[in-house]
Amino acid sequence: RDGSPMVPSRFLQRLKAFTGREAWNAMLKSGEYYRRLARTLDTPKPAPALPRPRPKPDPALFPRSLSVTEVETL
Repeated sequence: RDGSPMVPSRFLQRLKAFTGREAWNAMLKSGEYYRRLARTLDTPKPAPALPRPRPKPDPALFPRSLSVTEVETL
């Protein structure tokens, strides 16, 4: 995780050694269907792009005249 090496659990290592290579590969192959389902569930659907905001302030709110100090504040 996060770049560090991971080691399979001791249980999985013992199970693999006990079943043998052929049986282990058959189990991995039969589990591929469920791994694919899990990957599908974990992959989000692409979200549609949001439209760019187009603000339309009310023109009545615009100041009609500004003094020098009001421009500095603005």
